[in-house]
Amino acid sequence: MMKRFGIYTSFLEFLLIILTISTVRGPKIEHDSQTGASASASGSFPIVLPHNELKQDGGKFYLEGDEKNTCLLYIESISVVLYNVKQKMSAWATINATSKGATYSGKIECPATHNTGQEFKISLQAIAGGEGVSGYYIGDKKKVIFRLSKVDVDLIFNFTSSAYWELVNADVRTISLDGAEEGGVPSVDNTWRLVSGISSNNKGWIFTDNQSPAWNINGFKDYAFSCGRTSPIIWAKHDTDEKSLEHAVGLAFHNLQFQLNSTYISPDKKRMAKFGWRVNDCAPLLSIGTWMILVVAIIFIGVLSFGFLMLNSVQTMSRFDDPKQKQIIISSKEN
Repeated sequence: MMKRFGIYTSFLEFLLIILTISTVRGPKIEHDSQTGASASASGSFPIVLPHNELKQDGGKFYLEGDEKNTCLLYIESISVVLYNVKQKMSAWATINATSKGATYSGKIECPATHNTGQEFKISLQAIAGGEGVSGYYIGDKKKVIFRLSKVDVDLIFNFTSSAYWELVNADVRTISLDGAEEGGVPSVDNTWRLVSGISSNNKGWIFTDNQSPAWNINGFKDYAFSCGRTSPIIWAKHDTDEKSLEHAVGLAFHNLQFQLNSTYISPDKKRMAKFGWRVNDCAPLLSIGTWMILVVAIIFIGVLSFGFLMLNSVQTMSRFDDPKQKQIIISSKEN
């Protein structure tokens, strides 16, 4: 009995470790040609801010740390989603390293203090290059809905409490969309209003303007924030009747990682900029992966328990045995 209890305990500990690890994504950073140790940078995708000098130590490369600007940002790609409100459909276009001629420029204003109410900003500009990136409805790449050529936004962060920062606002200068086969596709400018989120019902999409943003980009000063894909930051036309609203535009980031304090001193006294091992991930605890693990574990435990109970229920037929009678002996002779 004690042995069986020990097996179940070990299995539960193993399951707990898997659930803990599944919501944490390891540090990820790639490098491009460097332009100098500055908070402003430009280059090709992926986005790395600031573009500190890339140095080599033996066979390894590392970013040189900066005492004045300890922030570090990595974005693998940027997606723009066009919501067709009347048809209740969405078309996506993504700028990444595979987009021919795609470039970016940006500036990160790292806060010197982390007091409550302290504000800091990240400015990003992405150029798709060429004729732009094609946007398609999900599941249908035969028809080009729009072409994305430029994204220019400011992300406004604030320390809403001690040592806790959060994306509280996003100012858009322009998101340039050109209509392809479908006309009337609007480009976004600073006259559009920022909405907190989007939900759907039987009648169509509903845009919310509450004080709880749906994109949930936040974290702690000593932790890196990591997200495989953020929820879209959505803009809609200002002072437009919800019933007559035809389009809304959202902006999402893929494989984003951000950390306030990224400067570390190596054992050989080199100042490095890198993401730490403590990561606050945007994935919820009960994600698709954890649900799969739970379902498989429940089925596995159920099958083992059923088999164990069936083996314990096996009994020998002894109702016709008589210990006083001569035992039946079956002998065989070799031919």
